Amino acid sequence: MKAEQYIRRTERYLELLKRHENTLFWLCSRYARFRPELARDLLQDIHERLWRTLDALPPDATRGDERAWLIMQARSAKNARLRKEQPAAPIEPLAGSLAYDDSYSEQRQFLDELLALLPDDERHLLQRQCDGYSADELATELGISVDAVYQRLSRARKHLRTIYQNIDNQ
Repeated sequence: MKAEQYIRRTERYLELLKRHENTLFWLCSRYARFRPELARDLLQDIHERLWRTLDALPPDATRGDERAWLIMQARSAKNARLRKEQPAAPIEPLAGSLAYDDSYSEQRQFLDELLALLPDDERHLLQRQCDGYSADELATELGISVDAVYQRLSRARKHLRTIYQNIDNQ
């Protein structure tokens, strides 16, 4: 990026922040449940996300469009922070804790049958996570962002729960 472009981008970014500082303050306080230390951390995450995605905001956006975009980015930053703070429990420890005997446990077999009902991409992703791959490694392997990996893992787990509930209700 050329120096002139960088200066223009920085000026646009600072103007955006100045116009919407009250909205940002309110969102951070609300999302952090009025805990100042969390609000500061979340504000930093939001600022980073806004800077990274500033080019997605059209130059001729109205003040309302800017506010809507800003709220969407703040919500995404909050959700990303929540996913990082509360990592999902992997399935493998559950499978390892099931009763296991020489003839192959019925419970373990049931879990394998549930996993077999998932689409290939979801099953593969869950199995890779159970094998100890981190979200960063999975993102690199799949060529997607870490946030997309978390979303896909969440979707796969939700799908697995739905399958289990449907079988349980029958």
